[in-house]
Amino acid sequence: MALSFLIIFEIFFKKETFFKANRFYLLGSILLSLIIPLIKIPIKGNIQKQTFFQLKEIVVSNAGFIENKSEITSSVVPLFILYGIGILVFLMLFLIKLFKIYQIKKNTLIEVIDEVEVHRIKNSKQAFSFFNYIFIGNNNANIETIVKHEKVHKTQLHSLDLVFLEILKIIFWFNPLVYFYQKRIVETHEFEADSNSISENKSS
Repeated sequence: MALSFLIIFEIFFKKETFFKANRFYLLGSILLSLIIPLIKIPIKGNIQKQTFFQLKEIVVSNAGFIENKSEITSSVVPLFILYGIGILVFLMLFLIKLFKIYQIKKNTLIEVIDEVEVHRIKNSKQAFSFFNYIFIGNNNANIETIVKHEKVHKTQLHSLDLVFLEILKIIFWFNPLVYFYQKRIVETHEFEADSNSISENKSS
């Protein structure tokens, strides 16, 4: 389901400049891909009732008939352990990212630029926003242009999308489509921020 939505986006919408619409299409397609499989559609009509009997699996060997239940259990348990390890790893990576943002914020000075509070990072060319916080390194040029760009990220709540994607990565870390969606949504964020912030000076 998610793959179908992503293919449609790549063919029809990727090159379009309706960045806000593209953003909501990508987010909406993720939500639909999660919800649709959970919907049960009742089938009406005369359906012949069938009775199913589930028999235990057995293996025929030289020693006689042996139930195969233990083999199935022993093969499933490692998969659950691997899945759990993946969740812990990606949860830890997400918490590390949050901790790094906290460390950066703690060591910044607040400066008001274009009526916006900006956390200035010493000896850095970084520039990013996280919810209501805008971080810009002191070594950047065209500060006002960067502020306008990051202000769009802030007002459009792009960080909310990114946190949602990080949660998806924790749960579905094994699914490559999550990473493709993250890449496309981040690109859409950047296009939207550029489009809204460089109307006066496009070269900058």
